[in-house]
Amino acid sequence: MEIDGRLELERIATSGAIPDKDQLAETLTALCLGPGRRPGPQELALFFDIVRGLIHDIEMHVRLKLSEGLAERVDAPHDLVVMLANDVIDVAAPVLSSSPILEDGDLIVLLQKLTSDHRIAISRREHVTEPVSNAFVETGDQLAIKSLLQNDGASFSEESMARLVDESRDETDFQELLLSRRDLSDSLAHRMYEWVSDTLREHIVAAYPTVDMDIDGAVTEALAKAMESDGLTAQEVTEEEEDEEDWTGRPSPKSLQQALEIQDILKFEDIFQELTGLDSNTTTRVLYDMGPEGLAVACRAAGLDRDTFSEILCHLKGSRPYESFRKSPAFLRGMNFYDRTDRKNARSIISGWMPAGS
Repeated sequence: MEIDGRLELERIATSGAIPDKDQLAETLTALCLGPGRRPGPQELALFFDIVRGLIHDIEMHVRLKLSEGLAERVDAPHDLVVMLANDVIDVAAPVLSSSPILEDGDLIVLLQKLTSDHRIAISRREHVTEPVSNAFVETGDQLAIKSLLQNDGASFSEESMARLVDESRDETDFQELLLSRRDLSDSLAHRMYEWVSDTLREHIVAAYPTVDMDIDGAVTEALAKAMESDGLTAQEVTEEEEDEEDWTGRPSPKSLQQALEIQDILKFEDIFQELTGLDSNTTTRVLYDMGPEGLAVACRAAGLDRDTFSEILCHLKGSRPYESFRKSPAFLRGMNFYDRTDRKNARSIISGWMPAGS
């Protein structure tokens, strides 16, 4: 025989004797929120009144059942949902990630005062508005922000997105997540081209057509700025073009290739530094940090021919056998950039990498 929910609730509410609180709360939760139960407004009102009086005294597993039962309801009392949201993470997670009762103001306050685990639960909500995303960014909680970036239902203001893009210089885990978002603007993707990996650069070129149209400008700007943090400045350079390179008194391209063939990297770096006129720290960054474009500019400026650049690019960026690497986007992009950069422009670019007074 089915229990009349309303009569049972009225009996408990008016009874002077309180049975075991955990058992009572569990029974009432099953009675009102269990599968197939559709209590009316009066039953729910009585249930919520009783639970308010018990909430601080019942065990966690009972509070968890209550949180799970209220997580999707649009008629749950605001104060009760907020109490559950402030509970330990196991109890709070269902309402934090799903409850429609929690408004932006509630979520922002919760983000400011609760733990990273609570923030991650909020980040999984079906929809996260711009004000709430802004609050996420303000917390500086990288784990929670990474979780939010994976949520397609999260909306970001342009200001917050720009801030995260700038932070991705150092927080490399942000880079792929940002570039995977559909709401990242072309201009911000353009900005990231400066510091992301070759693989992500290829993604930017493929996914952002308007960036691809001006990729040379982006690379040139990136290369020109690459040394700013080291206090380097532009110097005047000659604008004369040489039809044939004069190697008298200078190491030859063949000596560079020979150093690479015998894997004498220190000798290779010394020769490359002499040919380009860069200091040792800048030479290291050009060879290993800048990608194919930076290497192309430096080789052009040094007067190295196309075949020599191709061999250097394979040795530094590829792996044997080089046939496979020669078909890769990184190799093709480097060769294309070499072909499209004349020596005068290359000299102008690397002059900005040279220490003042050199």
